Amino acid sequence: MQTITGVGTSPEWQRSPAKNEPFTAKKNTNVPAYAKFIASKNLTFPTTVKVWDGKSSGQPSATWQNWPSAEVEMIRVAPNYVHIGFEGYNWKYSIDGGSNWVECGYSSHAGYITWDAYKCPANDFTKDKIRKSIEKADTLQNNHTEDQLATNICKNVNGGCTSSCVCNNTSFDYHFRGAMGEHSGGMCCCRALGMITVLQVLGLTYSMAYDNELAPPNTARLIPPLTDCFQCGKRCIRGAWGGGIFNNWQGVAYRGDVSTVNHYSPQGYHISPYATMAHAPNYPNSQAFDHIHAFEYYAWRTMVWDPTTNQYVCDGGFCTHLPKP
Repeated sequence: MQTITGVGTSPEWQRSPAKNEPFTAKKNTNVPAYAKFIASKNLTFPTTVKVWDGKSSGQPSATWQNWPSAEVEMIRVAPNYVHIGFEGYNWKYSIDGGSNWVECGYSSHAGYITWDAYKCPANDFTKDKIRKSIEKADTLQNNHTEDQLATNICKNVNGGCTSSCVCNNTSFDYHFRGAMGEHSGGMCCCRALGMITVLQVLGLTYSMAYDNELAPPNTARLIPPLTDCFQCGKRCIRGAWGGGIFNNWQGVAYRGDVSTVNHYSPQGYHISPYATMAHAPNYPNSQAFDHIHAFEYYAWRTMVWDPTTNQYVCDGGFCTHLPKP
């Protein structure tokens, strides 16, 4: 189990009805639970017992002579997905090797299951942030993938852009609260940073970049067809034009090799692989703008007949009636 700030590594649950803090564990890892047994009748000599919680595969043996008994450890494997759940323990013991069991009570304990050990600052790994992060993940299905987890977070965190960039604010808490929609400051890049803080709480390290949501040229279709448009009355050719479209640049979160993984943009909930986007990792630095015009976007260029060359030539216009090329 991991440490939750202000909770400790070994939370203790009191006998019914009171219990205290939730535990947190990485998915698909061993989660130990500890119990002490108490009975109304005193033990007068060492007694060998088996202990079980009604679910775990193991039934450890112990020797008891006094109440409360020595502490007994039961180990379960955490679910293989991120979620908020409860572990129920039907405590019992046997003095005849497991043929008969004495019921001793039931306990239920809340647990926060994360993807991995936290990657955020230790003082930000709190009950409140863990719960909110898992709620944004909203993944209750078994064995979900990292992409499914990131996709749900991208969809559920705040994507609104209402003011100027606040990326220079280095506070983890500030960007996390932005992801929760608890303040309105920031732009698309700030929303990507907010998503990254949520992922860090859940144990994933992501980076931020800027992508253009318009697609670069499709090199498999470089031979342009000729098409007549009956609305504008012109022959059109599938051509390319330089696209310096600044408004389509989005702050995105990604993990690993920037060119092989999905990119997630909370502003507008846009998810695409790198191959479908123009990419500028150093935007908005000035040198990034030199690369924007290197990406061209297809359009229908209008043409007129040139009698001097006896062929159609582009007249500088564009047709907007035909379907997107």
